[in-house]
Parts: sequence; structure tokens; C-alpha cells
Amino acid sequence: MDWIHGTVSKSTFPALGAVALALFAGTGPAAAQPAAAASILTQPQVDVGKAIVLPDVVYSRPQGFRPLKLDIYKPKGATGPRPVVVWFHGGGWAAGDARGGPFGGTDGPAFFAELAGRGYVVASASYRFVREAKFPAQVEDARAAVRYLRANAAHYGIDPTQVFAAGGSAGGYLSTMLGLACGDASFDPPARPGANGAVPPPPPAGSECVQGVVDAYPVTELLSLAQFKNPNGPPYASAEGILGTFLGCAPAACPPASQQRFGVMQRISATSPPFLILHGDTDVTVPVDESRKFDAALKAKGVSSQLIVVPGYAHTFPQAPPELRANLTQQIGTWLDAHSRR
Repeated sequence: MDWIHGTVSKSTFPALGAVALALFAGTGPAAAQPAAAASILTQPQVDVGKAIVLPDVVYSRPQGFRPLKLDIYKPKGATGPRPVVVWFHGGGWAAGDARGGPFGGTDGPAFFAELAGRGYVVASASYRFVREAKFPAQVEDARAAVRYLRANAAHYGIDPTQVFAAGGSAGGYLSTMLGLACGDASFDPPARPGANGAVPPPPPAGSECVQGVVDAYPVTELLSLAQFKNPNGPPYASAEGILGTFLGCAPAACPPASQQRFGVMQRISATSPPFLILHGDTDVTVPVDESRKFDAALKAKGVSSQLIVVPGYAHTFPQAPPELRANLTQQIGTWLDAHSRR
């Protein structure tokens, strides 16, 4: 549906406070958290009004790479386990961080706190960039984040049966793959022996699956997107472009098995989780027709999908006024409310 310019809530995003801003800027104390059970009581916690934030929680330590971290926003005063929304930032799989939200820049903390204020735990995740590792490393990281939160659900006040993935642009590809690649063990890297030489058991079946997906101007079908001209760099179709750098080959030149693996459309089935998709109709980075085709493909398989087209806005909704941000945040919250139990 199209976003209608009507009555908009005048609520504003919460003030973060000086301490929170210091932490989010990377100047405050960072606490690596390899084991939630051991360190949850000493993890720095920041009060940002509607939420308590646990910044820089380590969720994965891929061998040979930097630790990967989450910022976790917990609803203030919540009792009992809550659904969790796991957010993946955009940036062409090459830039950005866990403080980047759906409206570009460093808007993330205010958006995440607003969702937490509605009664959700929100976890914003970092992941490996293409200069560190090619596809499927980023999908592996997204699955690891979901599994970490499920394994430590009791420590963070999470209902492990209600996990929602969300992301913008390149991060929207990761959230989409969480929704559509449920049960695909090919995205689980081989288990490595631990310090005692023992090989850990495989992850529990379905532990990476999610119950719904919120996508903002998402990258979905890579072969389709490769047909468009990239206005900001090398052609999408080339090996040197964003998609080729991500995959390690020009999308159309990748081996058929790889195309099947990174493809999205063929993964849609009647058992896929519900989707909410937001996209500006003047987006030239990821054209809105990509989301229209994706929405139609989901519905054709009987999957619940809602597409919100925002007139007059480009990729990341640049310079969106507070009223639009509040309206879209409200619509995301309403969709989550309709698909969750709290």
C-alpha cells in the first residue's frame, strides 16, 4: 500500500543523554561479552528513557576475525520475556555499524529505543564486511546473532519463540535470508574443535529461524538488481561492483550452484514467515520495483506480506522529517504488534 499523508503522531524520539551518546560514539567503556551468564551483571547498562541499553555485547568470535557485537535495547520496567527484533544495518556489506537505523546516518539508537518502548527487546548487530570475508559470511553472522540471542534469552528477557529479523538495504538482504533460508544447513560453517580438542555439536535445528521480517528498501534478488545501473559506482553487473564484491564474482557469471545459494525468490514457500517491506518510490540505489516484485512473489506463495511505498523518498529516506519518521516507526510497531504476543 502507499503511505498516506494523514494525521501523524507528534511523539518524538527519546533523548539519549550524554552517557549514551558517549557509548554510541565509541568513546565510552566497551565490554566484550563472550558468555552472557558470566557477565550480564557487570555489563554496562545505559538508561535512554524508554529503554535500558547494553552496548557492545559480543555475540560471535569467528576464528581469525574481529569479535562481532550487538547493542541490546531492553524495555524499561518490562516483566516477563518479550519478543526480540534483530536489526542489520545497511552499507553495501562494506560499511556502517550497529548504530545505523532505517533513516540513514546515526538515527538507529533513537529508533531502537522507540521500539523497545513498545515492549520489544531490540538487538542491533554488526557483521563482517566484504573486505574481511565474502558471501556467505554475512549470512552466517546473521544466523549466529539470532542463535546467540535465543541461547541467552533468559538473560536478556527474550521470548525465544518470538524472534523477528529486520534490516535496511544490504542488511535487508540478511534479514530476508533469515526469513527464507530457515533450515538450510549450508549456511552453517564447519564446526571447529574447541580448546580441549572436542568438536561441538551442530546448532539446534531451527535455532536460526525467525517468526517475521521487517525490510527497509531491501536488496532482495541479486540477479535482478544486477540489471540496474548503479548511480554511485561500478555497475551492479560487474565483478567490481557492490554485488560482485559481495559474492566474489559478477552475479550473472557466478556458478549456477552459487546463484541458487544467494538467490531469494526460489526460497519463498507457503511456510515462509510474514514480511513488512518499506521502500521509497524515488530510490535509484535499489529501485522500488525490486520490492514490488518481491512482495508479489511472497503473496503468490500465500505468504503474508505488506508493502509500504513512501512517495517522494529515495534510498534510506534521506531528510525525512520527524513526522514521517514517527509515522513509519508507528507502522512498523503496529505490524510487529499484530504478529507477536506480548
